[in-house]
Amino acid sequence: MEQLREQLATLLITRQVLGNIKESVIPFLVERLHLACLELSTSEGPSASATPEEGPGSASAPSPKLSQGEIECAMFKYEGTFEDYLEMFIQFGHVTLFSSAFPWAALCALLNNLVEVRSDAFKLCFVFQRPFAQQANSIGTWQVAMEAMAVLAVVVNCALMGTLGQVQRLWPSLSPLEVVLGLVLLEHVVLCVKFAIAYAIPDVPDWVATEMAKTEFRRREAAKGAKLTTATRGTCTSEDALSPEHRCLWDPLSAGDVDVAAQPGTLPSWVGRLLRMPVAKPRQRRRTMPTSQQ
Repeated sequence: MEQLREQLATLLITRQVLGNIKESVIPFLVERLHLACLELSTSEGPSASATPEEGPGSASAPSPKLSQGEIECAMFKYEGTFEDYLEMFIQFGHVTLFSSAFPWAALCALLNNLVEVRSDAFKLCFVFQRPFAQQANSIGTWQVAMEAMAVLAVVVNCALMGTLGQVQRLWPSLSPLEVVLGLVLLEHVVLCVKFAIAYAIPDVPDWVATEMAKTEFRRREAAKGAKLTTATRGTCTSEDALSPEHRCLWDPLSAGDVDVAAQPGTLPSWVGRLLRMPVAKPRQRRRTMPTSQQ
């Protein structure tokens, strides 16, 4: 029991502090050293290639500095969020699987996460290049893995309580069979409470669902306006039926365009074509007078 506590304390305190230093501080120092060497080589370049006719006055000119784009190009490339998710998943496993053996694990993880938030922000702003944002609805497979870890944690903690003798110290009169049955009953009760809490708390809060519904309503209203524009501008079936001054606004619509107009989203391409077409003025025919016959 004591060895397990010492090992958990080492993993949750020492290893995480060293991990933050390894992830943020060391790459930052290496990147700054690389930038200093790059600026030194850039400043020495023009002075070494200067011609003798320029005289000693050219050496006193200010050395060129690296632009923001050059500095960011010299930074390390951000490989992705896999390592960050893996670190948080391992920490979640240490906290949940062995909470009965080391109750202070949750407090250590909380303090580490407060530092980890600022450490990751510093890493993304000053150590790595700016990553491209990718839209995602959730954390993906990591959510399923953490839910499975939470179920497994209930079983492991109940087993630890039985093997470490905590139940026997509280109720010494219980037989081994009664201890096992009590732990199985406790496991089922905790699992039922867990699933009840997960069902009671919605994944999407009410105010978020309301804002999403408002956004969807605005999109549908915009789609209806586009459909009305289609009906007013596409009544003619051929270009010959239009007058010359309105012929430039005629744009044949296919059945697929009308179906697209009914869907919520951005305006279709044919709406942009109709709006961008200029109104042409009708040409005036030249009238010629018949010449009188001599």
